[in-house]
Amino acid sequence: MNQSVRNPAKLKKIGALILIIDFIVATLFFIFGPSLFGLSPMLSLGVAIVLIGSGIVSFFYFRAVASRDQRV
Repeated sequence: MNQSVRNPAKLKKIGALILIIDFIVATLFFIFGPSLFGLSPMLSLGVAIVLIGSGIVSFFYFRAVASRDQRV
């Protein structure tokens, strides 16, 4: 993989933004999921956990790619 990122600092900010947005969406889905979509509270909690987990994975992936390009 010889591709490099043009602006690693921007990539870190994008990863942080994705994490924040996923956390907000997961919180709103947990609060309003049962009333809006008719889901059980445990199912909406499960969806919220999956959303937060995907945000955390994206955050650390973007940080790893940005730091890899700074080292090389």
